[in-house]
Amino acid sequence: MMSVEDPAIEVLTRSFLLGTARHPVPMAGALNNLVAADDPAPELTALALVGQRMRFRRHLPPADRIAALPIADPRTTVPDAARALMRRLVGADGGSASDVAARAVADVCNRRRLRPHPFDLPRLDAFAKAHGESLGTTASAWATRHEDAEQRPTHYFDADAIDAANWTAARPAARVGFIAGLRAREPDRARELVEASFSRDQAPVRARLLDALLPGLSAADAPFLDSLAKDRAPSVREAAQRLLKYIPGSASTEGRLRDLVDRTKSSKSGLMRRRKVLALELPANLQNLPQAASAAGAAGAAGPTGATWLARRWAADTFAGLGLDAMAAAFGLSVADMIAAAGDDAALMALCARQASIERRFDMLAVIVRQHAADAWIDAIGTGNGSVPEFADDATIEQWCAAALAPDLWGSLPHPADLDGLYGFLRRPLPLPQAGELLRSRAFAAIAQGDSSPYIGAACLAIAALTPPQLRSELRAARALMAEDASRAVLLLDLLALLDPTP
Repeated sequence: MMSVEDPAIEVLTRSFLLGTARHPVPMAGALNNLVAADDPAPELTALALVGQRMRFRRHLPPADRIAALPIADPRTTVPDAARALMRRLVGADGGSASDVAARAVADVCNRRRLRPHPFDLPRLDAFAKAHGESLGTTASAWATRHEDAEQRPTHYFDADAIDAANWTAARPAARVGFIAGLRAREPDRARELVEASFSRDQAPVRARLLDALLPGLSAADAPFLDSLAKDRAPSVREAAQRLLKYIPGSASTEGRLRDLVDRTKSSKSGLMRRRKVLALELPANLQNLPQAASAAGAAGAAGPTGATWLARRWAADTFAGLGLDAMAAAFGLSVADMIAAAGDDAALMALCARQASIERRFDMLAVIVRQHAADAWIDAIGTGNGSVPEFADDATIEQWCAAALAPDLWGSLPHPADLDGLYGFLRRPLPLPQAGELLRSRAFAAIAQGDSSPYIGAACLAIAALTPPQLRSELRAARALMAEDASRAVLLLDLLALLDPTP
């Protein structure tokens, strides 16, 4: 008798499967004379024996199941008490996976190293697909389970510490965060790492990595960005061209600076103390420019207010990146005098606020907000999608918030879309001083009076995401959260209390 796993039998089986014409049947060696010498059809007998063998042979699992490795997820599962609240808030039945509440929950899970319970993933499918990078390796694997095998990640890496040796194995969000943090400390090293891995990344990842290089742009970055002019992905080419506009001394920068000076009218004002006044001349076709649609939507109003928003958005988007010192020198003024001279022009104030934020000139940003435009923080945060935090460290965020946010000066509560944009810019709650000032401001108290009733729910939801743990009880006691439209904000606060308790 021969074993069903005998290698000689395997050779015989392969011959029948591949065709006996090209692979003759090795009768004698394979069957060891089990077939009679005078058998009129020895091949048929051998085929019958091979068939019987295949009945009793135990086959191995499919190759892809053998190659599949278990997913190592070091994160802690969310508390059992939070599971039902999470399903209600961001689940398929009545929840939303894309609003500011969903982003806040995903960011808290990322900071606290939490992951959804595996049994809840079917009902959190849209949430996992939208925020899988922030929810751990288990959620990432679930979100990509139906993707093409060639595009699906072969492994899921989720390390607490990412460095130059392992950063290419991390998920895109972690990679972008690492590059953004390194860019603040070692700008040239960050660019070198991105350049070394660029050709191996997919287009969306390449575009996000380029956005992470915005802080600290210099002439040293120009050769790499110029080399992307023929990149195969339009999004990457557009991102590279956008960054080139921010490099001081480039041809694009010089041309835009001349355009700004030509459009700006200078005059004198005052009787006793004459001072210089700057006013930006707007394009005649401003309503038809690409910035018009987004600015009009952000304004949430028509008429003069909407026109002002259009002007502010156009100026910030068109001339940001020129540099405060370069603009002031072109006008023959110091930076402080330039800001004072442009104080009555909303478009120029928007440009100065955005540029001060880009350059981390928080002293100038504070002057703009407190002396000229209390809502200039809206212009400072720009029009980014919030996929990458503008600042990588808590200390810089605290400095920016202290300079840009003065809720006591707000005449009314900002539009919910602007509050959503503020959370997308920070991707974390406000520092305690600014959050406390917001909750005790007249602008926040006014929304409970019904003047802004259509926006109470959306505004309270964004404020709940922006409120740090220490002040959530104070927000819960506010009259605004007693409105029926604020029920989702209350649900978010209940969930955050379990996921991110007060320290």
